[in-house]
Order: sequence, then structure tokens, then C-alpha cells
Amino acid sequence: MFLRESQRMIALAVAGQKRALQRVAHEIDPSLVGRHRMAPALAIQAHASGISGPSVDKWRRGLLLSMARWLCLREEIKRVGETLGREGVTWIPLKGNDLATRVYDHPEERPVSDLDILIAGSDYFKARAALEAEGWAGLYPGTRFDRFILEEWHHWVARNQRGFVLELHIRLWNLVPPGLEAELIEKAGPDPTLGPGGRRIRLSHAFVVAGVQAQINHTPRPLLSWWDLVRIAQRTGKTLAPEVVELARRWEIQLPVALAAATAAGLWQNDACREIASDLAHDMRLPELVAQRRALQGGIDALSRRDLALARLLSFRGRRGGLGGLRRMVWPHPGVVERDTPWNWPWAKRRIFHTLWKLGLAKPGRFTPPGGQVPARPGPMD
Repeated sequence: MFLRESQRMIALAVAGQKRALQRVAHEIDPSLVGRHRMAPALAIQAHASGISGPSVDKWRRGLLLSMARWLCLREEIKRVGETLGREGVTWIPLKGNDLATRVYDHPEERPVSDLDILIAGSDYFKARAALEAEGWAGLYPGTRFDRFILEEWHHWVARNQRGFVLELHIRLWNLVPPGLEAELIEKAGPDPTLGPGGRRIRLSHAFVVAGVQAQINHTPRPLLSWWDLVRIAQRTGKTLAPEVVELARRWEIQLPVALAAATAAGLWQNDACREIASDLAHDMRLPELVAQRRALQGGIDALSRRDLALARLLSFRGRRGGLGGLRRMVWPHPGVVERDTPWNWPWAKRRIFHTLWKLGLAKPGRFTPPGGQVPARPGPMD
């Protein structure tokens, strides 16, 4: 796996190697550490190793901010859990919301920016109405985007008056076949700390979710995504690799899970991740092998979301939406156009602008009127 020297040093430092910690503290741009979302973990390691300096002071500030956010986040999770519990909705925390308290020694070591929750699609309207009654408001209130959620998208995004953002998932990504989310909920176990409706997914399932998420994140991708995988591996026994391999094979998501595991193994020399990557490599088809080779030779940002989807499509892997996903790469759902373009433009202009933007022939803001909504980036492929 091709890795930049700075990435290797940060990875070694997070794992507690003192020489690497010293190099990162004195030679690595602090903004790079922030981009990889590793400041809190490095602050903990620096304290344990007795390392100080201006960069370490910035890491500590990052740790304090993460700690403060987690204190507030716990209350938000509790409120959301109580709201969903009153409605009889089964829910599970996803990604950082789940992993921080299960596989990290200190929750604040794992920074989290929002709340990710998965529920059954049949509970969507009931859960959304209950959350709206408690002050959560959708970030994209247009009718086309509401239709997009129901027809193709996988989560409702909302914000409350306290500034927290919630992603209420009713599906997983379009990259995977339908049904995986139902299995996660069905096999999740109850957790009394989450209230009557809260459950926790298996750590092997959490590994698969984190692995796919690591590969579809927007670039530049943070090392934190792969550190999650290593922390899961460190918390589980020898059963992790067989369970992850079985799940990835059954749901035909070998490529993203294998790539994520290979990257984690390359960064931290983790045996379980190496075993997962090796076993899944035997199941790949030619387009997937080509994509894997490109990723391993080019580094963590070499394979885009579009490249990953195309490799799976050419390998005849199942995905939600089937071949319709290929059309959406060039002709997004009206809800995506509604989300990404100024609300006060005529619809034809919004569609033309969005198409040119996706093709790289227009720039955000070129046609934006004063006070208009400026999209931050093209809408996600899925």
C-alpha cells in the first residue's frame, strides 16, 4: 500500500511510538493532523509519553473541544433515544456515535461531528414526525428532496436549535444491495444505556460499515476512518476476520471492505485486517482487481467513489437501484438538484447548471444571485 511519509508518521504516533510522536510534533504541519482528525488521540499519546511543544498544545485544544462536544452529544443521544423510544421505534447508533464508546478507551479520542442513527424504513414517518416535534428541522425542506429520500437516498438530515446535526438513516449507501440495513437491525443487541428502543450492532458488522464508509468518504480522506477498523480489531478476538469476510461475501461488498482492511493493515500492521484483506482478495473479479491495484499503488485517495461504483458495476455486483445508479452519475435525481442549486432560480436553469457543474463546466457561484444558496460541493453520487 502506497502511503505518504506524513501518513505513516501520524499512524505510528497514534499507536504510541514515541519517536514518531516527536517527529509529528516537530515536523508535521498541525493542519494535516487536524485534517486526519487525529489531534485528540495524539494529545492522549503525547501526555502519556511526556512530549510537549506548540503542536502538542494544539492537539490538547482539539482534545478539550472533542471532550466538550461529547458531553453535549451524550445528552442529545439520550434525548433522541427517549423520543424514538416513546414511539416504539427501534434504532441503532452508527459509525463514530457507536464506536467512540465501545472500542476507544476515551470517547473524546474519537471526534464526532453529528449523530448517525439507523432505523427501519417502515418507521421513518413516525420517527421523523416525533423528532420534528422535538425541534429537529430538515436542512433540505424542498418537496423534491423529500421525494429523493423516499425513493433513492438513505437519510434525512436535520438540525436542532442547539446546533447539532442528525442523520436519520433508513438505508445504507446505494453502493450495497438492499437488505443489509435490515440485517444490522435484526441482529443488533439491546443496550440498556440507550433506552428501550436502542440497540448496538455487532462489532463485525460495525467493521463492515466503517470499512465501506472509509472508502466512500469524500477526498482527502482522514486516517481516522481506518483507525476505527484497527480499534475494532483490537477489541475483538479471532472471530472478527471470519465474520467480516462472511458478511462481505454474502453482500458482495468485497472490494470496499478489502481495500479498507488492506489500508488499515498497511498503516498499523494489524493481523486481523491483513487476514480480511487477503481472504476477500480471492473473491474479486477482474474490474475489482484492477481498481484494487490502482488504489494500493496510488494511496488512500486514489480510488474515487465513482471509480468504486464503476468497478462494482462492471463486476456485476448487486447494488440498490441496479443499473439506474449509472444514470444517476450523469443525471441526478431532482432532489439533488433542488438541494445543490439556488432556490429562487427557474427549474430549467437549476437543472442545466447542475449538469454543467457535475461535468466540471461550471463553478459554484458563477450564476449565484445575491443572497442565493451556494452549493458547497457537487451532490454525492449515491
